[in-house]
Amino acid sequence: MHDKANDVALESTAKQKLQRERKTMIQNASLIIFSHGNK
Repeated sequence: MHDKANDVALESTAKQKLQRERKTMIQNASLIIFSHGNK
């Protein structure tokens, strides 16, 4: 018995996690660029 609803839930959770990680990476990158630009 395969639970499709569970698959969908896992998939959307994984997508949210990816988006969060990407957002964090972008924020970190702009912080690094910003601090280098101020020197």
